[in-house]
Amino acid sequence: MSYQYTEDRRYIVGSAKAGSFIAITSTKAQDASGTPLGTFTPCNQTLVFQLPYDALNVYVTDVNYQWNNVSITPIYSNKIEEAMIAFKTSYIKQAAFRQLSADLYKNCETLNPNPLIMTRPI
Repeated sequence: MSYQYTEDRRYIVGSAKAGSFIAITSTKAQDASGTPLGTFTPCNQTLVFQLPYDALNVYVTDVNYQWNNVSITPIYSNKIEEAMIAFKTSYIKQAAFRQLSADLYKNCETLNPNPLIMTRPI
């Protein structure tokens, strides 16, 4: 798989084999001034997406993050119509997704009830 940002940095555009599974396995955060805040990793669960076999252009999801001081919470949304406008296309197929367990670093612990919370390894 390979990927790059669009010029306006609104989307990440990538290429992968049809039928591949992809997931967000970490996110690097920075404050408004650009100072790095660390790499945040799913601790309980993450969304995993399967690319369809019958489409060249696939929309995965839009992600925003809510800052929680020592963790971030991804907020997933479906803005496929906006993506079609941004890419000037009338057809993008939605990728199927499911929530799977994800303990992506050793001794991951969180007391937050949100299963998608992402934390910094200490």
